[in-house]
Amino acid sequence: MNDSCSKRIKRNETQRNEHYDTILKLLDDVGFYKDVANIIYEYTIFSGTCIQTLEGHKKWIDCLIAFPNGDLCSGSIDKTIKIWRSGICIQTLEGHNDLVTCLAILPNGDLCSGSSDNTIKIWRNLICIQTLQGHNDWINCLTILPDGDICSGSDDRTIKIWRDGKCFQTLEDHGGYIRCMSISQSGLLCSGSYDRTIKIWRNGICIKTMVGHKYSITSLAILPSGDICSGSDDNTIKIWRNGNCIQTLEDHNDSISDLAVLPDGHLCSGSTDKTIKIWF
Repeated sequence: MNDSCSKRIKRNETQRNEHYDTILKLLDDVGFYKDVANIIYEYTIFSGTCIQTLEGHKKWIDCLIAFPNGDLCSGSIDKTIKIWRSGICIQTLEGHNDLVTCLAILPNGDLCSGSSDNTIKIWRNLICIQTLQGHNDWINCLTILPDGDICSGSDDRTIKIWRDGKCFQTLEDHGGYIRCMSISQSGLLCSGSYDRTIKIWRNGICIKTMVGHKYSITSLAILPSGDICSGSDDNTIKIWRNGNCIQTLEDHNDSISDLAVLPDGHLCSGSTDKTIKIWF
């Protein structure tokens, strides 16, 4: 691991120890919360009662995603991906040479994983069938376009679009690390960056840049109305409509680490202030 990665891990470790990245990940009637203690806590949405604790990773859990069949997938700083069913780890996927930082699921059910080893791996039936190489720094986020193309955001300040295992487009308009991405209701790619901006892309071209946050963009979510929500290290959440900020939510006391939209349409935010807030 190089010095820059080592420094960043130390920085991230401090943030994680303050419950960085605390957010409910919802699957039907069940949510999952990842904690610095290398444990996944499972909650019922309505009662808030922990019904199960999943243990198995050796280091902190960095990302979670749910398969359509209900299996839970977790990526960890221990370089592994674990698949959980009914609270039991049924498989451990090994192949990355460094931190597993993000996960996504393709329309055909294949699992995609991004890592600080600068690669993306595609897994089918628990076997790595392909490794995508092209980024020059670690992968921070993955999202899937409506047509099934894979989008990857990286510390190399680029977004790459992948089809059939090959990068066919590189988006280079951001001036900082790509920290988060989301897909709008109209199928457009939205990206947030360390450069404090949110960009909207159509066919590989940046068609809009939204400026308003004082510090880097950490998370994005799309409301049922189509409005874009952005969380930032400036402790605020902004709501954007047609490229304009229509509202700023300021109740958190520290960086916004993640955003999610609940099934009822309410926005949920997690922060390094150790709280999760639900907005009406």
